[in-house]
Amino acid sequence: MRFWLVVALALPSWGQSGFLNHGQPVLDAHNCYPYEGRWAERIDRALHTGFPVAIEQDLAWYRGRVVVSHTAKTTGSEPSLKEHFFERVRPIVEKALADNDRARWPLIVLHFDFKSNDAPLLHAVWELLGEYRAWITTAVKSEDPRRLAPFKAGPLLVLTEDSDAQERVFFREVPPFADLRIFGSAHSAPITGNTQAEKDHMAATLPPEKLLSASATNYRRWWNNSWKAVEEGGQPQAGDWTAADERRLRALVDRAH
Repeated sequence: MRFWLVVALALPSWGQSGFLNHGQPVLDAHNCYPYEGRWAERIDRALHTGFPVAIEQDLAWYRGRVVVSHTAKTTGSEPSLKEHFFERVRPIVEKALADNDRARWPLIVLHFDFKSNDAPLLHAVWELLGEYRAWITTAVKSEDPRRLAPFKAGPLLVLTEDSDAQERVFFREVPPFADLRIFGSAHSAPITGNTQAEKDHMAATLPPEKLLSASATNYRRWWNNSWKAVEEGGQPQAGDWTAADERRLRALVDRAH
């Protein structure tokens, strides 16, 4: 299990600047679930790092169930999202609700990586989030998508990535003035090149304002990058940390904010 950073969350311009961890980085537990019969303790390890913490769950579909899986080719051995994540964190969330220390919320950022964008899977996830809506950070769907409504904090904040199919189900199909339960990431500029080396070079050198050219929307509230945007070739090719690397990372974070 690897840990990454959630670097920025788009917020309204009024009164929510410290909404997530007072503007500080948050550890993200990548691939935080068992697969191939191994690593069943990953979620416990992540939760024991302290709060707030982000936890990634990769989602797939198996005979009418939302399951946690590293691949879309499911077998039925995969744990359900409901049991593996939601019921596992129930004692933590219910204690947070009882304590009502809203200044600390959200405690957990639930990060989805969908292994397919089939409509039944997306709709089932939306309905599952509805079962736990009392736990979840929401924002009202404004009539103008460019208007960022303030978050209503809950112990959980649910994020997903940049798929347009997900935006259709999780945002466009939601009636005006209803609560949004999940928030997508911004589209980055496409990375092109004739070879992988050319693509890696472009990813690490494209100016941040070109890599992220769109403004946030009420749904698209964060920006998701691999480490290839910081160091050429990503973490497998990463060398000693340099002043240039520091400037690149800072420029990306500043652009996200």
